[in-house]
Amino acid sequence: MQRLIFVFALFLSISSAAWASDAAQEAYDRADYATAFALWQPRAAEGDPQAQTALGSLFAYGRGVARDDDQAVSWFRKAAEQNFPPGQFALGGMYLQGRGVPADAGQAAFWIQKAAEQDLPIAQFYLSGMYEAGTGVSQDAEKAKYWKDKADVGFRDLLPASVLKQL
Repeated sequence: MQRLIFVFALFLSISSAAWASDAAQEAYDRADYATAFALWQPRAAEGDPQAQTALGSLFAYGRGVARDDDQAVSWFRKAAEQNFPPGQFALGGMYLQGRGVPADAGQAAFWIQKAAEQDLPIAQFYLSGMYEAGTGVSQDAEKAKYWKDKADVGFRDLLPASVLKQL
């Protein structure tokens, strides 16, 4: 489980860098989280799922704002309901950890699978582990292998080989 939480945090770090090369992202990259928040907030309020997921991440980790799991879940849910895979994955992670919502492995699997079906490698990796362990889904070695193989293909495009070996 600790490994899955580490990979979840790694995903949020990697994906935030890949989301956009705009002023908000540049502020985030400089650890100027208050500025990133100020720039993302209006976009999130207008319904931009990328900005909503970014705000959720700021609240989830207390970057530039007080840590607030309820706010994180609210923003992740807004993005997830727009069919935005990183938002779906993040919401699933909150259900898995019981942060801002009661822990619910079934809901975690539901949201993580939605993201996995849209080819988000980290979601595919998590879903594989969930099928392997029977977390929120029936234990199924074939489905675990299927999702792990899909994740491996996706990760090859995103991560250096040295990181992939650790997964």
